Amino acid sequence: MSGVYGETFDYFGISNGVSTNFGSGEYYKLVGNVGYEITDNFDVLGEISYSNVDFDDAEIDQTGGFIQFVRSF
Repeated sequence: MSGVYGETFDYFGISNGVSTNFGSGEYYKLVGNVGYEITDNFDVLGEISYSNVDFDDAEIDQTGGFIQFVRSF
């Protein structure tokens, strides 16, 4: 089992007709995961994600992930 997810949007610094202090910018995020059944009732899942927020004066990159082992009884 595996999956991929992504999203993106442009931000123009206006919320409900009111200008904000953030300026304009872009945002995107990518997530991918892989799951595998090692034996009966024992699974592993690995996931990694990357986010990028880019406003006029600042850029933030973030990477995260996890690995999960699940034993069912």
